[in-house]
Parts: sequence; C-alpha cells; structure tokens
Amino acid sequence: MAASPKLSTCTCARRLLDHLAAEALRLGFGRLRLETGIHQAGAIRLYERYGFTCIPPSDPYRPDALSVFFKKRLGGHPPGDPA
Repeated sequence: MAASPKLSTCTCARRLLDHLAAEALRLGFGRLRLETGIHQAGAIRLYERYGFTCIPPSDPYRPDALSVFFKKRLGGHPPGDPA
C-alpha cells in the first residue's frame, strides 16, 4: 500500500486497513501480517498506531535488513489461538 505524501494526513490509509481487517474477519482469518521497508517511516507509524506489532519474518519471507514485518491479531481470537 502506498500513498502520495499529499494524502498522508488523510484517513484513506486507515479506512483501507479497516476494510481489509473487516474482510479478513468475514473470511475467517484471525490476523493480518505484512512487510514494509525500513525507510517507510510513515507506513511504520500507521501500522503501529493501528495495533500491528513487529514480528520476525516467516515463510515464505526470509530475514532482510531492509524489511520490517508486522502482525495484528483480529477481534474474537484469544492470544493463545494460532489464528
């Protein structure tokens, strides 16, 4: 997901994340996972504010010095659930 810097104060990105999370829940998924670049400070802030937490890479991704990986557990799944 990328947006013009002119849209950085817009709620568009958050609304898109809201839609993706709702659709993932509707389809039965219990989490969202993503990767972004280490130089994407705005994206990293957005994901952290949205409740994503940093995680190590997992298959099919490999450790990459230029990437940051995130996960967000979606509603209705207890922390011990492997969703």
